[in-house]
Amino acid sequence: MRNLIKLCIALASILVIVAGGKMEHFHYLTKGMLLVSTGIITLSVVTGANTMVDRREI
Repeated sequence: MRNLIKLCIALASILVIVAGGKMEHFHYLTKGMLLVSTGIITLSVVTGANTMVDRREI
């Protein structure tokens, strides 16, 4: 799960670097960062819930 979060953070940083070259689209960049961060949070919550369920089943 930690590898998954690291991968998401790496993808987000790559997106920031790519979008950073287009500073005229700065408001799109902030919207994208909000979407990416909420996606990472929801993904970590979902995966955390799944791992909790698996541990209880064992």
